[in-house]
Amino acid sequence: MKTIGVVLAGGLSSRMLSDKSQLVWQGKTLLEHTSQLLLDAGCKGVLISNNNNQNYIADRYKQSGPLAGIDACLNHIQEHHSDTDTMLIMPVDMPLMSVNLLKKLKNDTQPDKAAFYSLGRFPLVLPVCTKLASLLFNALEKNQNGRGVSVKQLLSHFDEQIFTLDDDQKSLFFNCNTPEEWQNIQSEEYSLKSNYK
Repeated sequence: MKTIGVVLAGGLSSRMLSDKSQLVWQGKTLLEHTSQLLLDAGCKGVLISNNNNQNYIADRYKQSGPLAGIDACLNHIQEHHSDTDTMLIMPVDMPLMSVNLLKKLKNDTQPDKAAFYSLGRFPLVLPVCTKLASLLFNALEKNQNGRGVSVKQLLSHFDEQIFTLDDDQKSLFFNCNTPEEWQNIQSEEYSLKSNYK
């Protein structure tokens, strides 16, 4: 199956007080790091959901959260990469995520299922299909631009494939939303954990 990676980097970063996607992690911005993770996991290309750069994919529904980013990238894929089967979606603020966990999610997801790990709904594999497009349209167009509609609610319309984790893999799902969390994640302990494959 052909998979395209999607980086969700369109948030306001209000708690971080700066653009999270441009924070530097191990010599790269979080945006560069996350994009490379998806490529290393075997994605045929990577799309960036971001409203502040004309080279990226802007939301069609403003200030509507991650569903708007998924919707915009799905629309782009259907128009320009119609042979794509799935999207592997990552938020920009999970720098500890490993390539092998992403590979497993990409390679082992069954057709037409929504797949994620037991600890949370990202990273996430979604099928590229008219059903997903219709669900996103209903959520974003008919429900006040998606406010009050969660990723969890979206996934409830799909057969879900939930992958289990070992205890020592759970720290890889840490995401950073505040300056304090960013400081903690750069400590030696977290840096070592990020090398876990």
